[in-house]
Parts: sequence; structure tokens; C-alpha cells
Amino acid sequence: VIPFGVDLEKFSLRPQYSASQGPVLGYLKTYSAGYGPHVLLEAMPLVCRRLPDIKLVMHGFGDPEPYRAQAMELGLADRVSIEGGLPYEEGPEALQQIDVFCMPSLAESFGVAAVEAAACGLAVVASRTGGIPEVVQDGVTGLLVEPGDPLALGNALCDLVTDPDRMRTMGEAGRAMVERSFAWSHNLSQMEAVYEEVLSNLKHHG
Repeated sequence: VIPFGVDLEKFSLRPQYSASQGPVLGYLKTYSAGYGPHVLLEAMPLVCRRLPDIKLVMHGFGDPEPYRAQAMELGLADRVSIEGGLPYEEGPEALQQIDVFCMPSLAESFGVAAVEAAACGLAVVASRTGGIPEVVQDGVTGLLVEPGDPLALGNALCDLVTDPDRMRTMGEAGRAMVERSFAWSHNLSQMEAVYEEVLSNLKHHG
């Protein structure tokens, strides 16, 4: 199995977490129920009670209006910024502006967004579903919670954000994991080797 790779030059380490400003959570996915943006918003009142200076920045393609309405209903208007989708080339810069990457998916095939976040040195809080456990090592590069559980998600986010040393250590472990297993240049070489082997076998048997 050759995994999706990321460009480690584009997705580079973020500036170090600064205690002088409030922590920022980030969501960069499509606004689709399957990716759980509503679950993240349901978790935020708990997070805001425990962390009065926290912010959540959301970027996604699709219709943001239902989620803006949900944020208003939950009293989160001053804590949550719900923006449109970003062109791919602007993703790394957006990731470098946040402290923890949130991936509350209800279902997920692979989870390349988590790999991109880890490449930027971010700890990831995500759902234990689909391919995510292959790219988020629970307790090492981030925290995994059961999908669709706002309470568990909120508690995990609070536990991580209130421990900046752990957050930083997980981010460093995530970057190391990506360098080891998900570097695009390495994955490309692996893929080329597989194609060359297949072509060689075809010629040999042909």
C-alpha cells in the first residue's frame, strides 16, 4: 500500500504556539454532515466554558450558512469564524495560523487533511473512524474520539489545549511521522518502482 503523500516544503512547520494569544482551533474540510462540522460546533460551548479565550476558525467548500446559524444558536458568534473554502495553495498558510487541527468526521476514507496538518507540526483531534487511525496515532500525534460524540470531542480538545507541552510534543511527533511515511517525494518514488516492476513483469511474460 502506497499512501497519499504531502509536499513537505509547502506544508512546513508552523510558528511555535504563543501563550500571549488565545489558542486557535481549526477545521479545514468540506461543509458536509459526513465530516462532522455540526459535531464540532456542538462541542464548542463546553470548550468555551473551560477555555474563555479560545477561538475556532472553520474553512470549507459547500454552504456555510447552516453552520453559521448553528453557531448563532449556540451563542458562539464571537468565538467561531466560519469562512468559505480555500484554494489548495492557501491551505498551508491557514494551517500555520492554528494550534490544533479538528477532524470530527463521521466517516472518512483516508484522512489526508490530518497528514497535511501533522506536516505543519499540529496536534490533531479526530474521530476514530475509517482510515484516520492510520494517520493519527492516538496519544502520540493527536487524540482520537468516537465519531458523533460532542462531549468526548470537547473534552479531548480541552485536555490538549490546556497542556501546551503535550500539544507541542504531539505536533513534533506528527511532523516526524509524515517525514517518515508520507513525504510526497518518497511516495512518488515508491509508485514509480511499482509501475516499473509491473511493466517489467508484463514485458517478461509478454
